[in-house]
Amino acid sequence: MTMIEKRHFYIYEYICKNTRTPFYVGKGTSDRKNAHMREAKKGSERTLCANIRNLGFEKGVEIITVFKNLTEWEAFQHESHLIEEIGRVDLGTGPLLNKSFGGEGISGGIDTYGYRRQGIARKITDMVHHGMLIQDMPKEIRAYVEENKMNVKWIESRLIPHIQEMGNVGYHYKGPKILLRGWQFSLDRRMIDVNNLTLELKGFLKVHGDLPLNRGFVSPAQDNYDFGY
Repeated sequence: MTMIEKRHFYIYEYICKNTRTPFYVGKGTSDRKNAHMREAKKGSERTLCANIRNLGFEKGVEIITVFKNLTEWEAFQHESHLIEEIGRVDLGTGPLLNKSFGGEGISGGIDTYGYRRQGIARKITDMVHHGMLIQDMPKEIRAYVEENKMNVKWIESRLIPHIQEMGNVGYHYKGPKILLRGWQFSLDRRMIDVNNLTLELKGFLKVHGDLPLNRGFVSPAQDNYDFGY
């Protein structure tokens, strides 16, 4: 019997009524979209909640649904694409207060990659998922280790092996089976075999989850493919 995915997810935006500018994008089911408003009223100190209070709650904030009747995978795709398109405050690319490109709340408490919220493996995967210069990765992961006071013997030597493991779909993944997708990697907008990566390479590395399954070969990007940077 074929399992039918539930299409009960939606994408929502928090918008400033005066300027019509979105300042947060999220995904959810049921009444999830109103959760941040409730947290703000309870006094949460999160930046998002503080912004909601400053705008006067419902008086100055509108919550709209931009996509609905989605599977969870479709919701992740729409959420990440929308956040990247609008832009984030922390990256200096736009007005959104989101701290990532989405995909942080898989049903069941696991993140998009099947990791716990914190940890070096999660951090490395996050860097590649969001896109980053390879040459900046060592200092980024070292800063993360020091900030979280981790007792780690290795740092740089684990970066490339972990990225290569990401190419082996299912090797380390613990998330819902429906999210087992092939990951392809691009270096400066050209598809690259992840097994050829070294820290000596220079350029912008990014992973793409919407290209054909990678089984030891590099699949070319389809015509007019948007690399997202």
